[in-house]
Amino acid sequence: MDKSELILKKEKRELLASLGINLPESEAEEVADKLLEHFDKIIIETLLLNLSLEDAEGLSESTNSDKLEAAVEELAAKTPGLLEKIETALSNEFEVIKAAYAK
Repeated sequence: MDKSELILKKEKRELLASLGINLPESEAEEVADKLLEHFDKIIIETLLLNLSLEDAEGLSESTNSDKLEAAVEELAAKTPGLLEKIETALSNEFEVIKAAYAK
């Protein structure tokens, strides 16, 4: 499973393992939730930077993760190159976080 899939499918354990984060169970859930929330913000930011005003206004209605995933799929289907930009942004941020935890 690639980085984007881990994030979009909310695979918490696999996400933490891929980032090299090894925490006790009591902390892992909270950290994973915060990371997924952060990645959702990266997705939204990337969308907003690459959408028309009309599409961006429609996105504001998609505030929870389930609606966000559906909105991303719909907008990516009608906006050329958008999915690749989202995947690049997620991958770049993934590597930054991974490097930070490696130190």
